[in-house]
Amino acid sequence: MNASLHWSFDYTRFNGQGFEAELTAALQSAYAAGRPAGPTSHYTVLPNFWGGYNWDAQDTDPLAFGSATIDRTSHDAGVGYHVDFYHEASGERLVLDFQSEASPLRPLTGDWRIHTTNDAPDEYNGFDAAGTLTDSGTIRVATRDIPFVEEQAPEGCPLICNWTLFDIIPALAKRPPNARFALLEDLEKLKPHCRIAPQETCHLDLDGLGLELRGYVIFGAAQVPLWFWLDPHDTVAIATNIFHTFVLSSGGPTR
Repeated sequence: MNASLHWSFDYTRFNGQGFEAELTAALQSAYAAGRPAGPTSHYTVLPNFWGGYNWDAQDTDPLAFGSATIDRTSHDAGVGYHVDFYHEASGERLVLDFQSEASPLRPLTGDWRIHTTNDAPDEYNGFDAAGTLTDSGTIRVATRDIPFVEEQAPEGCPLICNWTLFDIIPALAKRPPNARFALLEDLEKLKPHCRIAPQETCHLDLDGLGLELRGYVIFGAAQVPLWFWLDPHDTVAIATNIFHTFVLSSGGPTR
């Protein structure tokens, strides 16, 4: 374990020292001009376990295998989100378009669209679906008018897209300790009973720039822990799940 990285995002043991170098380089690019701001956030995506991504990789090859961009548009009805998650190693791309309320927890509302592509050379190289949250709280997702998700959102719990978590961790943290919320992962997989808990703080040295981060973990039934590390301005600098680590950077999508 590397002493300079918190254990929740320290994957140098599985990736070598290149993991820390690429993580800090991405953060340096994000903070080079001062506080990151604006409606669009870019994240470099690092593998937590490199071996499954490229069997021909050399020690000098970059670990980063993709990128994620979150773009927000505020309007009278709430906030519109456009998410572009590109997995360069596999050629897969996930694009999500959805709406949320403008309230601090940004609960999901209205209709949404899911678009995926990959590098397959046949008709299975893409997938499109449309979803909606009905007035009665039913989540419906269909492709080619054939429903494949129809579930009832938990009553009394805000329904939140997992990509919205990048904006609402401080608001979630202000709720009572046992307050629950529901996640709709990638707008199709319901995780009905989630909670948040604060964690310790950590310090990163970015080539002379000290970055203080405070951590939070999202957990619940059928939900593997999701870690979010926020800077003093409440921007998510690092987020990690069981397979990927998202690192704030200055760059856009890989392609």
